[in-house]
Amino acid sequence: MQATYRRRLSPSLNLLMLLPLPAYLLFMGVVASGRGNGDPVVGTVVIGLLTLLPVGFAFLSSAFIRVSADTVRVGFSPMARSKFRRADVEHVELIPLVDAFESYGGWGIKGSARSPKGLLYSAGGSAAISLTLHDGRRYLVGCDADDGDVRRVLEVLAPSPTDAGEEDPSSSTVGGRSV
Repeated sequence: MQATYRRRLSPSLNLLMLLPLPAYLLFMGVVASGRGNGDPVVGTVVIGLLTLLPVGFAFLSSAFIRVSADTVRVGFSPMARSKFRRADVEHVELIPLVDAFESYGGWGIKGSARSPKGLLYSAGGSAAISLTLHDGRRYLVGCDADDGDVRRVLEVLAPSPTDAGEEDPSSSTVGGRSV
């Protein structure tokens, strides 16, 4: 079974990220012009290409979790990803309230997988999917708790009743919560 959840930055956050763009363009224009020695065409091309970086980052950024038959990938696209075997996941839970600013210092890639709080990949949302691996590493992906894709990821990652040693296959839990 496979499942994917992706949380993109909201349009207001995209605009907020682009606020410094005019100052950036002015600075790059001065640098790329070469102040008398530079070629204005090359300067214009460089400015155009460098403008695509923050625009692309603002509109393509997203926190994600992708579960396949044997692997789990979590990350903050297009920058960072962590990949591990599905069998290495010891505990999965939905944390209903995660304050990315108070606990981690903001959105993006925050923390460390080996710290008690874990590594947070967040593009917003008030909840988080938490994955703890057998070796103690912990990853959190910011999400919206009421999203159907979040429920699907939790169901796919939930251990089967035979794996967990449960007698009753009708009662399935993920991180202490019934699914």
